[in-house]
Order: sequence, then C-alpha cells, then structure tokens
Amino acid sequence: MPANFNDPDIFSELETSFPDRCRSKNLSVDAWRNFLRIFPADLSCDKQRPSLTLARTTGDMGLGLIWIVQAALIRPVLDAVHALDPGHEAVSAGHNTSIGALAVSENREAPLIVENDHKTLCLNGTKTYITGGSLADTIFLGGRFPGEAKISTLIFLPVAAIPEDGFKAIDVGCLHTACHAALVLKNFQADTSFLLPIPPGKVRKLLASWGIVERSCITEALFGLSLYLAEKIREYTRVNIPGKTDLESGLSRITRLTDDQIRSARTNHFVQPLQAPVSHLAPFIENLKHAVQDDAARLPNEFHLKFKDLLFFSTRFMRP
Repeated sequence: MPANFNDPDIFSELETSFPDRCRSKNLSVDAWRNFLRIFPADLSCDKQRPSLTLARTTGDMGLGLIWIVQAALIRPVLDAVHALDPGHEAVSAGHNTSIGALAVSENREAPLIVENDHKTLCLNGTKTYITGGSLADTIFLGGRFPGEAKISTLIFLPVAAIPEDGFKAIDVGCLHTACHAALVLKNFQADTSFLLPIPPGKVRKLLASWGIVERSCITEALFGLSLYLAEKIREYTRVNIPGKTDLESGLSRITRLTDDQIRSARTNHFVQPLQAPVSHLAPFIENLKHAVQDDAARLPNEFHLKFKDLLFFSTRFMRP
C-alpha cells in the first residue's frame, strides 16, 4: 500500500518506505514531489532545515541531499535568471515540485565545451557525477566556450531533450534514494535559448558561494544522520554510543554558522567556509563502526544502507 504523504507524520511514512524507494526510481520521484509540496526548497534561517529533519528522523540522506541541491544550488540559479529575464523558460520549468540537477563535475580531459553560432548551441563533453541526475526533470550544465579554462556559463536542458544514450546511471553503492548519473554529449545540438543569461563572473560566484552553503547543509545533515544511527543502535541493541552531547553541541553551532552563510550569499557578500569544529564527528563515527561490527546481525538491512551513506560522506567529504 503506498504511503499517505498527506499524513502529518510524513517523516514516519518516509522512514517506513525507505527500503522500497531504494529499489524504485518511480517511488523516489513520487516521494520527492510529495515532500516538496509540504517542504518547498527554501533555505529558511528561522526554522530547522528539512534536510536535517530528514536525516535525523528518517535516516534518508539521499532525499535530503536532493532537497539541499534544489534549495542551495538550483533555486539561486533560477532566482538569478528571473532577475535578468523573468520570462525565461528555465524559470517557468523550475516549479516547486520539479527536480533540477546541477552538472558541474567533469573530467579534465573532456570538459563541456559550448560552441555558439548564435543560431544553435553545439555541446561536447562529459559530466562525470550528477547528484539526482536519474531523477531530474531538468539539468543545469556548467560549460565553457572554446579556449576558456573555467566554467563560464550555464545551459538549461530539459531531460526530455537529451538523447537516451547520453545518460548513464551511476551506482556508488549508497545514497540509493538519490539516483546519481553521468552525462556524455557528442555534437549535441540545442537551441540558443537554453543558454542562461547569467554573466560569466556571476556564474562562477554563484557556484562558489552557494557551493559552500551546500557543503555546510550536507555537513549539518551528516550530524543529524549520525545521531539517527546512534538512536537506532540503542533501539536494536541497547548499546549507547558515547559522545552524543558533544555532537548535539557541534550541530547547533554548525546550524548557526550555516544560517550566517545563507544570509551572506543572499546579499552577495563573501561566504566564509564553515569553520565550526567537526572534531567530535570522527570519533563518534568510529564508535558507531565498532557498535555495527559487534552487532551487525541484529541490525536490519535498511540500517546498513543508511550507515553506508554516512561512511560515503565521512571518507570523501568531511575533513576535521
């Protein structure tokens, strides 16, 4: 029976449906659209971010990551486009329940090159890792013109316009509710209207400033996920993980500093990278590892899936 996402306790429903959504792209998309109807992608500083609530109450880091991408990356891009051209197709396409993906990660040997003859865009290059790419309705591609060393422009592409052989699903062994993808474009022709009217300097500043905010929101959610997993270990094994009080304190400080970053980004001020101490998280994760190793058989499969999400970010993302 499908989850009733109109129920006030949506987080309980999301926790229950997690195993099924890990196996079904369609269920993941449905969950996303219903979640956004209740929690729009807005980085408010006056209440707890839904991405943190998701991680802390459901352990779903994948869905939380998609929300962060929408709120911290896609929404600022759309706001910038709206300020320059309110009637642009990207603005109307980016409605509240659509899924946008930002494609900037690329191979140095095959960056996305944009050729523009003022009639048609010709796109060549590879995007190696697109968060939520397999769920997206639209892709925002970071590109550069011939001879340029850095990304200087953004191209808006409806997924329906991209050839089927262009997308490749990526299985990173975790974050199953996020559905990542890669993209390869070879002499792909697109209308010049898909070129967003944001100047190169503004593009780079947007990606830099809001990229810092995105990273901080992910860090915040990782603290929440760690606390969730500790609570589940206690529930299933009666083992208490030490260090929770310090982690709670660190989370509160990270939230305050992330709020400051959001305010700075919105007013076009310099965004200071997160300097909050994360030293408590590494030993806490080690304590979680020991508990999981000692009682692996007593922990359900969905716990292990969520624990892999934590390890993925802790080894590739977090730095003390």
